[in-house]
Amino acid sequence: MVARRRPCRRLDGQCLGNAVIADILNYNRLNLNRVKYSVVNGAKVAYYPMEGVRSIVVKVMLKAGSWYESGQNWGNFHLMEHLLFQGTERFPSKEKLDVFRYEHGITVDASTGGESMMVVFKFPAVELTAGMEFVEQFLFHNLIKVDRLENEIKVISQEYSDKWSRPLVRFERALSEQLYGKEHLFTRDGMGNIEFIKKSNSEQLRNLYKQFFQPRSMVITLVGGFEQTVMEKTMISLLESRVNSEMPGLVLPAINPTSRELWLKDKVDQTYLSWQWVLPAPEAYISVRRLAIGLGNFMLGGSSNSFLFQKLRSQNGLVYHVSSSYTSYPLLSLITISLSVRSELKVKAIEAVRSAVEAYRSTKVDDGQLQRNKKHIDYQLLMSFDSIGVIADSLTKDLFYEDKIYLPEDKIEIRKKITPELIEESMFAYLKMSDAYMGVLEPIS
Repeated sequence: MVARRRPCRRLDGQCLGNAVIADILNYNRLNLNRVKYSVVNGAKVAYYPMEGVRSIVVKVMLKAGSWYESGQNWGNFHLMEHLLFQGTERFPSKEKLDVFRYEHGITVDASTGGESMMVVFKFPAVELTAGMEFVEQFLFHNLIKVDRLENEIKVISQEYSDKWSRPLVRFERALSEQLYGKEHLFTRDGMGNIEFIKKSNSEQLRNLYKQFFQPRSMVITLVGGFEQTVMEKTMISLLESRVNSEMPGLVLPAINPTSRELWLKDKVDQTYLSWQWVLPAPEAYISVRRLAIGLGNFMLGGSSNSFLFQKLRSQNGLVYHVSSSYTSYPLLSLITISLSVRSELKVKAIEAVRSAVEAYRSTKVDDGQLQRNKKHIDYQLLMSFDSIGVIADSLTKDLFYEDKIYLPEDKIEIRKKITPELIEESMFAYLKMSDAYMGVLEPIS
């Protein structure tokens, strides 16, 4: 019998697969010369110039947010975020700020979380001077206008009502309180305690702005169509003369779980189920163990080819949606399984998840499947860096959490070290059903 050679799909004369990834990596290594990281007056600044790109993204991540507020008195950071859009020294009203934005094609968005605030600017590369002037005004010359305070409190009250009127949002909050304890910082969203926000005053907000909007609090990433030397001079001019002052540290208390099971009823039409497992905190933001758990989670429930999807949907049609996620915090990391199911199938779904999880953790990770999933994730990562927004987000978080920049090829090199044994060692011992925190949300009826 003559062995037949498998046909080779070719790209520029080479077989697709590892050879192509190697070629892409060699091409992407040219970008290493593009990326520069420096510290300017305490601010961590990353530059990623790109040829042939018509826009520039400036992403700013600050050490600020609801975790820095005390007791139940939290929400001022969110209120301050709203007031950032109301006027600056050069553009003293929202109307004048918007006129300048629209004349120069500038967009700006902001968000508030627990340990950070984000501000993202985008503008045409040909409007570099105007765009960076807007960035400077927004970050360092904001008026935090008191005459808009009452109006923005009303807006946030509506935002608050809209958010907490949704049953699944209330369920998510209950799951957080179940795992961390009712008063823990991790249970806070960025929105705030509405009763405290209603009592906020301009002095509190201006003090927060002065204390946290300083260079040493910031990671700034610039990506797009600019010349490196020009942007470096611009950032030195923007940051060097700013005054830095002492900043408060962040103290995170230990978690205090309330119970292993949580059963709730609300105005929903089906049953929602959740299981959470606590794993040790990763030793670094980007590490081989963290990437191994992420890959193991992807194989467990991160795609339509995952273990849970095959067991619960493809093989018996028990659910439409089932997934797992991996999240890391400063004190711990979590694997979460979530699904929705018709209420009459609730018991079957619970047993199916228990059976699937036990089967997953008792089965050796198949190396062939591991390599396929690894290659898939590598390709997705490489393709994501076609987007200047994704590049800015990735580099900003790298610097914020680890003082280091990781390009796709860096993460791919780290992922090469992942073995079946490492995934089993890092995950399987923690995925015991007896160790899970289960939450159930059922219809009131």
